Amino acid sequence: VDLSIKVVTQLAAKDLSVSVVDSADFKRSTQEEKLATFGSTWKSLEASVFNSLLVRVSVVDENSGRAASAEQVSVILQSVDHPERVITVAAQSETAGSYVATVNLRTNGAKVHFLSGEFRCTLLVGGAYSKRSLQWALGTVHITYPPKLHRQFNEQLVSSPRDEPLPEIVHQFRQPEERPAETISYLFTLLVLAPLGALLLALPLVGANLSNVPAGASFYAIGFQAVIGATMVLFMFYFLQLNMFQTLGYLSVLAVLAFMFGQRALRALYLQRKQSKKTKSD
Repeated sequence: VDLSIKVVTQLAAKDLSVSVVDSADFKRSTQEEKLATFGSTWKSLEASVFNSLLVRVSVVDENSGRAASAEQVSVILQSVDHPERVITVAAQSETAGSYVATVNLRTNGAKVHFLSGEFRCTLLVGGAYSKRSLQWALGTVHITYPPKLHRQFNEQLVSSPRDEPLPEIVHQFRQPEERPAETISYLFTLLVLAPLGALLLALPLVGANLSNVPAGASFYAIGFQAVIGATMVLFMFYFLQLNMFQTLGYLSVLAVLAFMFGQRALRALYLQRKQSKKTKSD
């Protein structure tokens, strides 16, 4: 069985290189600096709105020197004169422990309000199993933005101020479904009750009467009919307010009572018919 055990260690960064490249063609590099060891810095770099900073760095285990992976590798450009800054997350390349960050100075210009000046470049490295995060001050970059871009950015802020109240949120609830006319509802109710009415009208026609109720089982016969009626009432309450589980609970009790009353009534009727046949034969 293969077990993977992760040990807390300390990450280190080395072999860092930064290139000022053309944003339209990354192969064209105007300046390049290489920092072999942690803590070393470059003097200064010059870049414009048409450039991008391409930062490559290797992350290793400080103890063994082997390539290591880090959950967070970021490059921060912090303005020296203003609080604005640009944070770019580096992506891991195909080589183990190698990370690349591309900072496009034009697309990220809005984050610094297109203000020209000196920017401090810092590398941040952190990992879930690293004892502490790593912060490497790399040096400064002088970035030049055209004044026109800064003016357009300010005009956009003025034309769309953030302090204006937001539009009112209007909650729209689901519209109730259309119901049928009152006449149709009454007609449906009559159709549902029609079989019950037909049953009550047909009972006298088929000769239903209480004279056939056995004398010794009248209580059970009446009880059986009462249970049948209670079952019909239970079904009515099921459609009105009860759920399925509550209905099944009540129905189980009524089923037991119906079985007891029905069995006793049928037994008494059987004994009565048997006794009448015996009397006729004698």
